[in-house]
Amino acid sequence: MPTINNDRENGTVEIQIVAGVEGPSVSITRPDGCGMRVAGPKPWGGGVIRQRFTTRVADLREALAFVERKQQPRHSKEKING
Repeated sequence: MPTINNDRENGTVEIQIVAGVEGPSVSITRPDGCGMRVAGPKPWGGGVIRQRFTTRVADLREALAFVERKQQPRHSKEKING
């Protein structure tokens, strides 16, 4: 995940909502401008940034871990008749 420095817990990234000709997309970008599209179609021709959010890398990791935990299937207690 991109960060602005070697201290990943205090680094920040910018989440961008980009309007492109094929529809909106989401990118995560470092302050130096280097980034990665994580959802939606590629914004051919560059697109236009419609919204920007700055967040700490640690907060983003925590949110992703929470979503991952919620998506894991729960094992139900089934009776086995034998």
